[in-house]
Amino acid sequence: MTEKSRMKIYYWLGALVLIAVGSVTFYPALFVGFWTDDFSFIETAGRLNLPDYLARYFDPLRQSQWYRPFHMLQWWLSYAWFRADAVGHHLIHLAIHLGNCLLLYGLLWRATQRWRLAFLSALVYATLPTYALAVFWIGVADPLATLFSLLTAWFWLTYLRVLSARAYALAWLMCAGALLSKETGAVLPGLLMLMDWWVVGNPLRWRIWLARYAPFFLLLLAYAGLVFPAVFGGVFTRSLGYGTGGNPFLALGHHLGVLVFPWGLDAPWNFILLGGLGSALIWSALRRELKILFLGALAIVPVLPILPFPISIAQAPRYLYLALMASAIGAGIGFELMRRARRLGAPLALALTLIAWRGASSIN
Repeated sequence: MTEKSRMKIYYWLGALVLIAVGSVTFYPALFVGFWTDDFSFIETAGRLNLPDYLARYFDPLRQSQWYRPFHMLQWWLSYAWFRADAVGHHLIHLAIHLGNCLLLYGLLWRATQRWRLAFLSALVYATLPTYALAVFWIGVADPLATLFSLLTAWFWLTYLRVLSARAYALAWLMCAGALLSKETGAVLPGLLMLMDWWVVGNPLRWRIWLARYAPFFLLLLAYAGLVFPAVFGGVFTRSLGYGTGGNPFLALGHHLGVLVFPWGLDAPWNFILLGGLGSALIWSALRRELKILFLGALAIVPVLPILPFPISIAQAPRYLYLALMASAIGAGIGFELMRRARRLGAPLALALTLIAWRGASSIN
């Protein structure tokens, strides 16, 4: 058997393990029923015919909270297949989450060609308890937005390597899908630029980059014309407020403390660990370890859009659904470093087992 064939077997076996572990971990989500906003979403899906439903959610002037028509399409499809059966709706939501775990696994394998790193990182992510509400609550749009974000990264990585016009078009369309799923998709063009520069290693050539990224920023401009009437004129914004002050920094500090150890670590230990990792990022910047810096950007950039919200909302851990992938990758890198050190094989296996068990048991 060739090395390539062996790695292909490892890859698909790893994918099956991730599906099994993620399914077992979040199996209880299938039976929690509907909650809060879910009832209004399913009522609208059951009451309106398709043309009226599309007009209801694609017209920005008819929105009272936000502009997320693709998330509403998820509800319409769920209702078309399962009607008012909450288990079916949760099954689709769980399938989206498992798809995100597999995409993280595939992206890391493609970017690094290191199967073990990709598998360990995705395994850690599949069992994290921190974002659990985003999987249990089908009214949360983060898993769907993350699915489109990861697909954007998948096709963008293809484009950067082979300069395929088809891959470029697909990346642009997936970016549009992320934007139409949740407002946090607005950070994607910036992350794509950092992927181009820090991960793939392409040099900054302003004329090439202007042509390459102008369509993405034009997409953002068009999206802003749709989302601003909905977000800033909606009842959610008017009643709860959307402003700046001291709260964004407090929320950011809270999230960073969670991201450095997402299994739960009380102050001041989480901030001590945060200081150590911050020092490592500074050291990486000085040594131009750009891939490590991209990991830091992946942790911080996705949470920036929600920081100006009231502190009780901005600190909600479900907003870390995408950012926690950076934490999982960091854990995977840590496990790989341990594995390379002699006589650490058994402690590594024990640590990985305990962490996965702690994450899954805290969810169940």
